[in-house]
Amino acid sequence: MALFTACIAFCVLFNFLLFYKNKAAVKNALIVFGIIFFNQAVEFAVSFWKIDIPAINLLFIMTFNFALSFSVYFLLEKIQPGSKHNWKSFLFSVMLLPAGFVYLASFKMLSAGFFLASFRYFASPLASMVLILLQSFLGLFFLCKVLWDNSELRKIYYYRLLLSGYAIPPLLFCAVCIVFPGAVLYFESISGKLILLSGLSFLFFSIKTGK
Repeated sequence: MALFTACIAFCVLFNFLLFYKNKAAVKNALIVFGIIFFNQAVEFAVSFWKIDIPAINLLFIMTFNFALSFSVYFLLEKIQPGSKHNWKSFLFSVMLLPAGFVYLASFKMLSAGFFLASFRYFASPLASMVLILLQSFLGLFFLCKVLWDNSELRKIYYYRLLLSGYAIPPLLFCAVCIVFPGAVLYFESISGKLILLSGLSFLFFSIKTGK
């Protein structure tokens, strides 16, 4: 599954970097797809070859976190450019990076299969899931706030599509956890694939609005 997601991200990058003329309009979206591609390529490698090296596990966790952070940050910059709240999308990722080096030995791969991989580190699965979902909902909250305050924006199809692309992944993961509680252990692996939906909606928005 990670290989499939990586291939989609790679195809998007390849086509838009080579053939799309207005690259400036989709630059931020391509940065997100680049991080998604790298993250899913790492997951595929560690799953296929059963590599359990703390530094590589940390690399997977951090690329996942920054893919989420950048996608939320770029979203906020489009909706409310220059806002003092936008930087908060990086809070968890920035805090985790130095802590990850301090507790590097705690980054372990619990299981790896064809579809998903499970990782464990010093933050318990529940704690990391709550923190990252809060980070995701932060972007969703401010997007809803802006759209609610501006009735004209709510009428624009592209903004509604953008909202859906960012709302579905965290809500879908919560629904999966309710039905399959064990999915919490695969949080980064599942969410790393769901971020693709946010990336695609963001890319579509950038193409249609030209900004």
